[in-house]
Amino acid sequence: LESILRIDQSNGIKIGNLELLPSFPNPFSIGTSVNFKLSQESFLTVQLFSPNGQLIKEFKNKYLEGYHFENLPEDLFPVSGFYSLRFIVGEEVVQTKLLKFNY
Repeated sequence: LESILRIDQSNGIKIGNLELLPSFPNPFSIGTSVNFKLSQESFLTVQLFSPNGQLIKEFKNKYLEGYHFENLPEDLFPVSGFYSLRFIVGEEVVQTKLLKFNY
């Protein structure tokens, strides 16, 4: 699946059991896809925050293993700006930024 999507894994972030792969597209204007991999089954929570720090959505909240992707539609991103995406696996927290712009 990864070769079909042509995700550049060299830009990923790996902390413990979680490998956060680049979101595609990022920056984006009409939505994006978040890609990640868990090397062993773990309880995962994903949180999306607005540019002003408000929690927009919390999802997954379940035990997962392997490669996963989550499509994030345009309606989650009402304004242009940097959105924070936080992955929580046990006591490990990985955060990345997503850039939404209107053109």
